[in-house]
Amino acid sequence: MNSIKSSATDSELGNSGVRVIIAELLINIARACLLLTLGLFLFRQTQSLWAFASVFIFEALTILVLQTIVGSTVDRFGPKIILLIASSCCFVLAIAITISVSFGQLIMLVLPLVFLHNGIRSFFRVATFALLPSLFSGSTLLKVNAKLAVSLQLGQVSGALLAGLFIEAFGFPTVFVSIAVCYLAAFFCYLGLPKALERKENSLVKIGYWARILQFLKNNPRFLIFTIISSIDFSLVAVLNLLIPQTIEIGFGGQARWLTIIEITFALGAILSGSFSSKLEIDEKNYWIVSMCGGLFTILALTVMMNPHDREHVMILFLFCAGFANTWSAILWLTFLQKISPPNIVGMLGSIRVLINTVTVAILLGGISFFSTISIVGGSFNVAIALLSGALLLILALNIFVRHHAD
Repeated sequence: MNSIKSSATDSELGNSGVRVIIAELLINIARACLLLTLGLFLFRQTQSLWAFASVFIFEALTILVLQTIVGSTVDRFGPKIILLIASSCCFVLAIAITISVSFGQLIMLVLPLVFLHNGIRSFFRVATFALLPSLFSGSTLLKVNAKLAVSLQLGQVSGALLAGLFIEAFGFPTVFVSIAVCYLAAFFCYLGLPKALERKENSLVKIGYWARILQFLKNNPRFLIFTIISSIDFSLVAVLNLLIPQTIEIGFGGQARWLTIIEITFALGAILSGSFSSKLEIDEKNYWIVSMCGGLFTILALTVMMNPHDREHVMILFLFCAGFANTWSAILWLTFLQKISPPNIVGMLGSIRVLINTVTVAILLGGISFFSTISIVGGSFNVAIALLSGALLLILALNIFVRHHAD
């Protein structure tokens, strides 16, 4: 894999970077469209939230169960092949969902197709994590990760807008067709990546694949430590999304426009962070400070969201800063973890990262949901602030441990 980076010209790296970024943008648009469209479609079919909730539950279970398979498959066949297969399979499934919806099929057929789609999507994150360090290095890798963070936010916003417009103007089948088109276009983007990425050393046939993983984790405890810290960044967004509906209902009397304002404010902070983070130089030893800032601004935003009356502008400021710092921190840690991951086991290390992210989110959201039921009215915010404060203390403790271990 090193030969690809060393022999590639700047123009080839630029072309590969553009292809990856466009593909990620298209996939994020497709995912946002699918989630919003599917939620409305299933609710109209069932008049209940259980069908849509089952999609998230199944996706979380899929992530937990398949990560070992996902990581080893990426290491065996290479990230490009996995991305091509995943995008083509999602294209086929989107067409199948379109046909099912067009012929009036109910959830008994649509849900299994969606479950299968989400199972395949588990391969995208790990394959992309493994793909980037094989194409880019140094500051270029940081810049590409920053642009991918922008594509994530733009994809979510664009997907939401397209879903609403297409449903209103053309109906559900047209939205699912547009999702299929996004996956097809992403397939051709991945197809144009360097051919040398199509094959990697088949490390699975050699004795010692799992031993090398365990040896790496033993010799590099900072990988797991920094993965835990980066998973807190990932969880902050999930906590905000969990509590935003309560803010809208209680704090703003159910005024739906505040949902858009809150989401766009956070997204703008994230987009600006992705645009400028690669230009803001910071020592690797100080990455944890950015994580602390992201957590602090999130806590401040939640504090205001408990009672936003006459403090809306303060809430917007804190949300913007939280989006900026949280995304910057996520970009820094992602790039760092990619740099220290050996090429022959990077897929499995990517799976470990996704697994830790999932578990951290489950712990935080589960803790908030559980303790808020035995607390006073509005206690979910207090619980969230307490747990996030504990998470910030954990970041501080882990940083002290790493520095002491390094010394």
